[in-house]
Amino acid sequence: MKTISLPLALALCLAAPSFAEVIDVGGPNPDATTIADAVGLANSGDVIRVYPGQYESFTIDGKSLSVIANTPASVRVYGVVRVRNVGASDSVELSELRYGTQDLLQLVISDCQGSVRVQDCAFRNNLESYTLDYAVGVTNCSNVAMVNCSATARDFGITSNSFSVSGYGYVGQSGIIATDSSIALYDCTVDGGDGESRYSGTVWNPSYGGSGGMGVFLRGSGEFFAAGCFLQGGWPGNGDGFFGSDGACGYAVQGWQANYSVRLLNNNISGLSGACGAGVAITPGSTLTTMTGSATLLEGPAWLRDTDTLTVTVHAEVGARVGLLFSTGHDNQFTAVGGPLLVHLPGGPNYQSMLYLGRVGATGAVQTSVPMRDLPAFDHVPLHLMATSVSPQGPRYSNPVTPILLDSAW
Repeated sequence: MKTISLPLALALCLAAPSFAEVIDVGGPNPDATTIADAVGLANSGDVIRVYPGQYESFTIDGKSLSVIANTPASVRVYGVVRVRNVGASDSVELSELRYGTQDLLQLVISDCQGSVRVQDCAFRNNLESYTLDYAVGVTNCSNVAMVNCSATARDFGITSNSFSVSGYGYVGQSGIIATDSSIALYDCTVDGGDGESRYSGTVWNPSYGGSGGMGVFLRGSGEFFAAGCFLQGGWPGNGDGFFGSDGACGYAVQGWQANYSVRLLNNNISGLSGACGAGVAITPGSTLTTMTGSATLLEGPAWLRDTDTLTVTVHAEVGARVGLLFSTGHDNQFTAVGGPLLVHLPGGPNYQSMLYLGRVGATGAVQTSVPMRDLPAFDHVPLHLMATSVSPQGPRYSNPVTPILLDSAW
């Protein structure tokens, strides 16, 4: 913590707005008790720092904000998080938000032309009372990236064994539904839900099992890129063995009547058992490219103070040459070489076009530490980071990581 003289501290208080640029939710000196209240207080560009606890739904509408957990894996949210109307020059970051004991945290991102970054979050839909048929939904968005996240759809169980149950079981829900959007997944786990089982139909009213849900369901047109992920569809529900039939397996990735550019790199889509829950089904009008080589993945903190040292780890192909890119902004535009490409905007702290880290050894990872520069009192800035690796397979760009750099006075 910096030592601030009394005259300077008084001047800062008099000059500051009625709420701080870093808004604390919970903790020893809270500015708000709920995330929703903090979003209401915030202006674009502010950081919402959330202390450990259980919180309710919130919506970010037309603001450029970062919502980050003060302590990793300590913030539990129940309900639906909505991000919408993010302008082309704005961005939203969500970091370290997890579903709690109620097994319900859904993410809905819609009508966003700016970048939306979701890092180290866990989403799940496991309650009948919520009508959204996915864990994560992305609609009409041009720049969405999810890193080290999970999206788990609801499983349907057995409705009944009585003879009164007939007809078709419910189809399992999808882990992620993307409609008319560009979305990139890195190091994520996505599970489609199991279909509903129905038994004991009759020859006049047979019972059919519901099909398994999709891991990732693509609709409309857009771009989908996944690297280093585990993707699977859901199990089919069972039907009556005499009169009805079982449902179908869900696909790991399905583009139905879609016009998507789909590129997959180093993912696990082996499925639940054999072919069930596996595979990629892309209808005519879309393109599928299965790329060779290993994914390049970047790990870094959600936030740090300017007195700290930034430590990041890059996982890449053994023998690859690795560099770390710094910038004050990044883009999610896809490149032919395999991943979203950083856009360089000089002027931020520690701006460099690239810091060369060396070759990747037998461990498959390279780690580096970079000291931060001192910021003005009570200032903060996002640091946009991305790694690049060059191997015999060609260059690869990693996932974006955006630590929030805070002045130590915070």
